[in-house]
Amino acid sequence: MTLTATPAEGYIFDRWSGDITDTSASVKVTLDKSKNIVAHFNKLLFEDHFDDNRNKWYASDDAYIANGVYNVVMKSQDPAATVTRKIFRWPDESPGVASFVFEAEVITINCEDKQGRGILFFCDPAKANESPRPSRQYLFIYSGNGAYKLAREVENEWTDIVDWPETPYINKGKTTNWLKVICRNSTIEIYINSYLLNTINGEFPDIVGDNGIGFFTKGVDGTHIAFDNIRMWEISDTSSP
Repeated sequence: MTLTATPAEGYIFDRWSGDITDTSASVKVTLDKSKNIVAHFNKLLFEDHFDDNRNKWYASDDAYIANGVYNVVMKSQDPAATVTRKIFRWPDESPGVASFVFEAEVITINCEDKQGRGILFFCDPAKANESPRPSRQYLFIYSGNGAYKLAREVENEWTDIVDWPETPYINKGKTTNWLKVICRNSTIEIYINSYLLNTINGEFPDIVGDNGIGFFTKGVDGTHIAFDNIRMWEISDTSSP
């Protein structure tokens, strides 16, 4: 027979335990004897597929929801200037957990290969257009030429944790990549397209901050990145997403 784990609203399936250890929501079971099988679920903290703007993302002529994705476009920027775009989901409150999974699809519509795009986590709470910007955060980005970076900022000082190694798991050019970060037990795991790239000892903040999306690049007129299928869920120390 087949067992299927169906989470209640606001939760996400994590794993099976007992006589079955699996992370697939549907598993085949042979009932040849009495068995102890337990389905584990985690609390879903946030989810957005950008069917509308019910979550009140920052909106302007260069940051908008269209065609089921959240679009961020660079317009009329000085190519010589360093430009940072940060869009935050939680502008007014912390998600309140230190152990979580955070994932998002990053879609390259028009962007130079060397430019970076990706996700933010453990950020100081801040509004999208607030100044000054957050002074503490982690940054996980990749480039269209197949490299990635993990950096940490503390009080406006950046430290490169993983500095642009190449990996074959990045879809190059004008494509889509799925980024995921798992934070738990003072470690940070970073994934791209389901492949574990690195596990790092983290320095988690005393107060858990926000998570966000963005791209980080030189200002090039016409750069266009989009985001979709953003989810964040809480995990326990023993969970295995």
